[in-house]
This record gives sequence, structure tokens and C-alpha cells, in this order.
Amino acid sequence: MVGFQDTFMTQHCEPPLTTVRQPTERMGREMARLLVDVAIPGAGESASTVLDTRLVVRDSA
Repeated sequence: MVGFQDTFMTQHCEPPLTTVRQPTERMGREMARLLVDVAIPGAGESASTVLDTRLVVRDSA
């Protein structure tokens, strides 16, 4: 079993849950930047952005 978001609770489940960790703070910054690029003409050029995720393997995998 694999979860998503790697919250504090996933470490303390029984068994500890394997999860995918996302850079949520960076996701928020990038989303705000993309929103400004779309909302304000000439503010910038919007492009797709791919952020790294990481598989955190614990006992559930």
C-alpha cells in the first residue's frame, strides 16, 4: 500500500506507510507565479513546470 503527501501520521501508522513526498511549499510558489503570469498581461510567460517528487519507502511496500 502506498499513500501520497508523506504526512507526519504516515510514519506512525502500523505498518509505517510508504508514501510519495511532494514539494508542497515550492508547488505553492510556482502556482502563484503561474497565476500572476496569466492574470497580469506582460508579467511573464507561463510554461509548464515539473517538480521532483520522492518515494519514501517504509514497511507497507
